[in-house]
Amino acid sequence: MDKFKLGVVGYGNMAGAILNGILKSKIIDKKNILVCDIDNDKLNLLDKEISKTNSNQEVFDNCEYILLAVKPQMFDSLLDTQKYSTNASAIISIMAGKNIKTIKNKFVSKPTVVRIMPNTPCLVAEGMSGLVFDDTNDTELINFVTEVFNAIGKTMIITESQIDNVSSISGSGPAYSYMFINALIKAGMNIGLTFDEAKLLTIQTITGSCKMLENVTNTEEIDVLTDRVCSKGGSTIEAVKHLKSNDFDNIIDVAIKKCKQRNIELSKI
Repeated sequence: MDKFKLGVVGYGNMAGAILNGILKSKIIDKKNILVCDIDNDKLNLLDKEISKTNSNQEVFDNCEYILLAVKPQMFDSLLDTQKYSTNASAIISIMAGKNIKTIKNKFVSKPTVVRIMPNTPCLVAEGMSGLVFDDTNDTELINFVTEVFNAIGKTMIITESQIDNVSSISGSGPAYSYMFINALIKAGMNIGLTFDEAKLLTIQTITGSCKMLENVTNTEEIDVLTDRVCSKGGSTIEAVKHLKSNDFDNIIDVAIKKCKQRNIELSKI
């Protein structure tokens, strides 16, 4: 029997957010978690009841499930042998660009590999995570992973072939959102608002607009909502006309396709 239910390899911001979600939702008791990082300063931030180590092998030997939360570029140096040994039944990876086959082939025992594509709003428990269970029908594992990532936002079960699409929208999406929000705030300041005024107006407007989209079922319904704000001969329609005439939709479409292409390229490195 494994000593710990969950082992964490790499204690960065995302691993911290995932652990916080687990503990707040009481999915696992603190005493059933083992965290590994080479930086003792990071480990010292953890609750005293959570076990800590600098040894990757200790985690791989003593945990049922392992959250692999290192940076993709650290993966090969972390597992620096041809075949790594582990007693874990499943590896849960949040590494971008490392597919299930690549991770599985690093281990002698070929554990089940679950691949996750989270995004940075997971840090404030409002994340969006794509979950890939391509090589397992283990209900207990699927329920565990889904519960963990639902604790820090929302989840969508996808196939590995979809992961570059998901990454291009939700994974990278916060960056596009920040750019749009920042542009609105700057525009507000340019017409006489203070930063704080423009920020409040912008963020609450976007938050409310997103809330109104929760029950829409297609893009046409979103167009209807847009039209409802645009009175004929009014002011909103002038701004909307400008965005449309400057190919707003196409700018976004091309940007997403460029992001996806780069995701594909990085997955081959």
